[in-house]
Amino acid sequence: MYGSPKEMLDGKTAGAQISDAENVDNSRHIVLALTAFNSPNFRIRIKGSITNDAPDFGAAQSETNQWEYIMAKDLNDGSTINGSVGISWAGTGSTRMVEVNTNGLKHFVVEVDNHVAGNAYVYSRRFSVNQ
Repeated sequence: MYGSPKEMLDGKTAGAQISDAENVDNSRHIVLALTAFNSPNFRIRIKGSITNDAPDFGAAQSETNQWEYIMAKDLNDGSTINGSVGISWAGTGSTRMVEVNTNGLKHFVVEVDNHVAGNAYVYSRRFSVNQ
């Protein structure tokens, strides 16, 4: 079953920005549309957690604040995007679509960091073969 597309980031333009945490307990995969424009110069990374309560994704990892960067699959060429590396833009806008395997995750966010210029829009669509 497929969910409706959801806006996670709406034109973020300054500093480090983290989307609201989404509960992905009942989702097997999420497809993200990542759009960068206006001479973008920033990186987007994906974070996830298995804890019952959402961690503080903006704070450092610790035994009481457990989260990790999550890898994704590029839907254009099938390559794997390392979670801690993320996807970067350096001046030329584009849209990238990736699939995130959320098996076992409870919470999920996207983060814009290393922001120098440009806007970031992120939309997500969940799906599960178990529904």
